[in-house]
Amino acid sequence: MKIGWQIPFATLVSSGSVLILLNGAIGSSGVPALTVAVIGGSVVALFLLGRFRAFEINLVDILFAAFAAVAIFSLIRIPPSPRDAALFLLALAAYPAGRLIPTDSKLGLFHRITGLVALLGTVATFFALGAQWNDPHGKPIVFGFAHASRRSSQCHSASSCLRSPAMAICAASG
Repeated sequence: MKIGWQIPFATLVSSGSVLILLNGAIGSSGVPALTVAVIGGSVVALFLLGRFRAFEINLVDILFAAFAAVAIFSLIRIPPSPRDAALFLLALAAYPAGRLIPTDSKLGLFHRITGLVALLGTVATFFALGAQWNDPHGKPIVFGFAHASRRSSQCHSASSCLRSPAMAICAASG
């Protein structure tokens, strides 16, 4: 049974944390091309690795299509910034891409990848906090951000928080 789809699925589910880690590693507060590469690349990879033969339309797909139609009409009627529109369309594309993943396989690789992302965020936060333990600035600084408590908690908890809904989607679509 092929498990390659679990890599882009784990990257997509953990995309917020992955982007925090990558942006922190390069010392940036956000690189749009990196965001598109992580989220868009994951969505495209899920489409390419998806099971089109096993796909059957169900009620949730019809409801999603109705939601997507209303949302796209809203984007046309009141256009957002190009950045916001692109992010929204990438997020919208994640559902059909996720519907193509096989539901009959174990999620071992998925768990290992999301766990690794959480571990990396925890380790980075641990070292950053240790290095500034006695500093008088008040808020912890991780990845160069003074609002590190929010960023680092996103980084090491997002993976585990998103894992349950992602697994529920897998179970419900089967």
